[in-house]
Amino acid sequence: MDDGRAFELYKLANQHQISWLNLHRQHLQQYFVLIAALFGASLGAIYHFRHDPWFTIAVIVGPLLGALLSITAVGMCDRFYRSFLESVTIHAKLAPIVGVTEKRSMLPNKKGTIPFPDDIHYIPERWFESRSCFKTSEDFVQKHMRLGANRFAFWSFRILLVANILFIIGIIINVVRTI
Repeated sequence: MDDGRAFELYKLANQHQISWLNLHRQHLQQYFVLIAALFGASLGAIYHFRHDPWFTIAVIVGPLLGALLSITAVGMCDRFYRSFLESVTIHAKLAPIVGVTEKRSMLPNKKGTIPFPDDIHYIPERWFESRSCFKTSEDFVQKHMRLGANRFAFWSFRILLVANILFIIGIIINVVRTI
C-alpha cells in the first residue's frame, strides 16, 4: 500500500471513530429518554388506576415495553461501540504506515519553544502502551467493550431493565392482592 492511500484510509478511520461514537451517544440518549418516559408514564397510570385492577393490568404494557427496549438498547449501543473499537484498531494499524508513530523532530515553533518537549512521538505515549499488549484486534475489542461510554450505557440499561421487571412484579402482586 502506498503512503497516500494509507493516509486516506487513516483519515477515513478517524472519521469513522467519530461517527460511531456519535451514533453510540445518540442511541444511548434516545433509548434512555424513551425508557424513562415509559417508566414515568406507567407510574402515573398506576397511580391513576390504583383502585381498578383491570386497568392496572393494562398498564403492565409500559414496563414490558421498557424492559424490551432496555435489552434492545444494550445491543444497539454494543454494536456502535464495537464498531468504534474496530475503527480504533484500523487506525492503530495504519499509524505506523502513515508515520505518526515515528519519533518526532524537536524543531522549535515560531515562538522558539518546543511544544510538549518530553513527548517522543506525535501520538500520545499511552496509545503505545495500551495497544502493545494485544496480539489481535479482537482481543483489544473484547477487553474494551465494557469500558468508557459503553460501560455507562450497559449499566444504565441494566438498571432500567431491573427497575421495569420489579415494576411488572409489583403490578402483578398488586392486582393479585386486590382481586
